[in-house]
Amino acid sequence: MLPEQTIMNSLIDIVVRGEGEESFLKIVTALKCGNSLNDIPNIWWKDNDKVYSTPTDGLINLDNLPPLPYQLLDFEKYIEIPQTNLPNCKRIIEVYTERGCCHRCGFCYNINMHQCKWRALAASKVVEQIECLVKNFALDGINFNADNLFSFETSNLIIPLGVIIFSFGGFNVMTQIEQITNGDKNLMVKTSVIGMFIPFIFFLAFSTLMLGVFGNNIADIATESLTGIIGIIGNTIAFLAMTSSYIISGLLLKDMLIDDYNIGKTKSTLLAMFSPFIFILIASPNFINTLAFTGALLSGLFAIIVAFAVIKHRKIIRKKYYETPGGIITPIFTILFFIIGIISIIID
Repeated sequence: MLPEQTIMNSLIDIVVRGEGEESFLKIVTALKCGNSLNDIPNIWWKDNDKVYSTPTDGLINLDNLPPLPYQLLDFEKYIEIPQTNLPNCKRIIEVYTERGCCHRCGFCYNINMHQCKWRALAASKVVEQIECLVKNFALDGINFNADNLFSFETSNLIIPLGVIIFSFGGFNVMTQIEQITNGDKNLMVKTSVIGMFIPFIFFLAFSTLMLGVFGNNIADIATESLTGIIGIIGNTIAFLAMTSSYIISGLLLKDMLIDDYNIGKTKSTLLAMFSPFIFILIASPNFINTLAFTGALLSGLFAIIVAFAVIKHRKIIRKKYYETPGGIITPIFTILFFIIGIISIIID
C-alpha cells in the first residue's frame, strides 16, 4: 500500500508492492542464488541504506496460480465457528475465488492494490478447489470471502461494441425475407423476431457455459478452447456458421455492386470474394479486431445510410409499409449508436 513509507522502517529490508505470489518467489530465489533484485518487478529494497525500486508489473492472472497447499498448514486452526448464514454447518473454511473491485470508493484499498480491476478464477478451478477441501478436510460449509461478488467492469461495455454491431449484421437479409414472405408484414415480423431470438438464446447459453468453464483462459475463438470430440463438433459448427455468414455477406455485396453501381457480374463477384482476403493480408488483424472493424465501420456505415433513408422517406415508408416504432427518434438513436461504435473502434 505505502512502499515508500514502509521501506524506511529500520526492521524492513524488502517490500513487495501489490500482489506478492510471483514477486516473493523471485525474491527468495534471487537471495538463495545470490542474484540481483533489479529484474524483479513490484519491489522496493535497501542496500547499504540506499533505497531502490523496480517498475510495477501487471496484475496476476489468478488461473495461473497453483492450488493452495492446505496440507502444509495446521488446518484445524483455520476452521471457523458456525456462521449465522450457515447455521447447520460445523466445519467451515473461507475460500477466495476472486480479487478486486471495479468501484472507486475513497476509503477502500482496491484503488491502490487492484487498480479498480476485478478478476476471478475460472469456474472449473473453483469447483476443483472446493471438492479438494471437502474431500480432504471433511468440511460441510464454505464461506466465500469476496470484495464484490456482483462486480463487473463497466469499461467493458464499450470495448466489444464493434463485435456487438457485427452480430446485428443479419438486418442485411431483410430484403430476402420480404421476397420470401411476398411482402406479408405480419409474417415478416414473426420471421425476423424468431430469427433473432433463436441465435440469441444459443449465444447466451454458449457464452455463459464457455466463460464459466474457461474464465480468462478462453481463446479469442471460443471453440478453440474445446478439446476431444466436443472440440471437433464445436469447431465444425463454428466453421459452418462463419462460412455461411461470409457467403451471405458476399452475395449481398455482389448484388449491391451490380444493382447500385452498375459493375459487371464477374468484377462484382471477384470484389465480393477477395476484398476480405486483401484486408486480412494488409492489416493482419486478429479475429476479434476483424469482427470489430467489420461491425463498427462497414455495418455501421451501412446502417447509418439506411437510417438516414428512413428519415428522408418516412412518410412513404409509413404509408406503403409500416410506421417506424418511436417515430423519428428511432432512426436518430440508431445513427448516434452506430456513430459511437465507429468512433470507439477507430480510437481503439
